[in-house]
Amino acid sequence: YRIDPQTFRYSDDGEPAGTAGRPILQALEHHRLLRTVLVVTRYFGGIKLGTGGLARAYGQCAEETIAHASLTPIVFYDTWRVRFPYEFTGTVQQYLQRSQARIRNSEYSDWVTLTVEIPRAEAHPLKERLREAGAGKIEIQENVNGNSG
Repeated sequence: YRIDPQTFRYSDDGEPAGTAGRPILQALEHHRLLRTVLVVTRYFGGIKLGTGGLARAYGQCAEETIAHASLTPIVFYDTWRVRFPYEFTGTVQQYLQRSQARIRNSEYSDWVTLTVEIPRAEAHPLKERLREAGAGKIEIQENVNGNSG
């Protein structure tokens, strides 16, 4: 498995050292895959492959598995509460939409209050755009109800 560039583990599980786990890990590294587990099971078919053949077989199997896998990116979200006067509704909604934010709750009283989930990669730029557009009238409370992933 490979969690991040510094957190990984592999095993040859009885095969000669470096012939199974390392080629699989190299395939994960080659494709820059993180938070990924790849398991290869080999059944002996009566032909001895030698260490080079084993390494190629495990590596090729890992490459083919990755090529046929449907990969799903993981997006982490921060939860905010955004409070603003009604005249900023269109502006705020436009910026939220551009940032792929998800509105989870809306409250309308003297001001509009939205609880939103923002992709973490978009959080800082969005905050800056909202602060500029709102001239101090758009309030942002971060980390509402913790973070979601």
